[in-house]
Parts: sequence; C-alpha cells; structure tokens
Amino acid sequence: MIKVLLADDHEIVRQGVAALLNLEPDIQVIGGASGGEQALDMVYELMPDVLVTDIEMPGYSGIRLCREIRSRGLSTKCIVLSMHSAEEYVHGAFRAGAGGYVTKERSVEQLASAIRTVMRGNRYLSPHLPIVFSSLPRPC
Repeated sequence: MIKVLLADDHEIVRQGVAALLNLEPDIQVIGGASGGEQALDMVYELMPDVLVTDIEMPGYSGIRLCREIRSRGLSTKCIVLSMHSAEEYVHGAFRAGAGGYVTKERSVEQLASAIRTVMRGNRYLSPHLPIVFSSLPRPC
C-alpha cells in the first residue's frame, strides 16, 4: 500500500482528491495539510511514501516543501499537483526535488499513475505539458 499525504490550502480539494485516491486498491491517503509547514511536520509524524502538494500555500510553498524534504534527507517522494502549467513552475518543482508534476485539470487516474511511477523511482510529467523530460533538471 502506498501511503500518501496531501498538502493543499483548499479543504475541498484535499477531501475530493483523498476520496478518489482512496478508491485505488494500492493507495491510501493518510493525512492532509493546509500549508507547507504543517505538511513538513506531518511528513515527520506520518512518514508517507509520497507527498502530493500544491505550489501556492500559506507558509512554505510546495516547491520549498519539496526542497526541505530533500535537503533533510527524508525518504518521502514529492509530486506537485498544481493549476500552473508554465515551464518555470515545472522546472522549479523538479529542481526542488519533485519526482512528478501533474496539473489539476488532469484526472485522478493520472495522479494515481504519477504516484505509482514516482514510487518506482521514475519521474512523471502530465502528458499534455509541452515540456520534454530531457529539458528538466534531474531531481535531487
């Protein structure tokens, strides 16, 4: 079972994503945070396999959160789930150590696929984004 922590400042988004991901046979959402600092505390407390984080949140941004997780040597893998599809956001996320980037206009099936892909040690990028993997920085 892949343990997932969600970080998004919109409760309805956290609840909806959690409800849909929990329908997947191999994914369990174990918590939700409304901001980056709370999410980092919950990573220490719950030790999720994967953190799915928004970019824009109170306190730490999702990108800073990914960077903090990597710099502290935590094993939790990061996936950014964002409304932003601009190249600078995607590059920033991967530079910070994210293993995946999914836009919020995608389906829960794509998010679940991203979670599984990142857990296998591979990177995931929403297929509709016009960015090629070779142009992305390698995650830390």
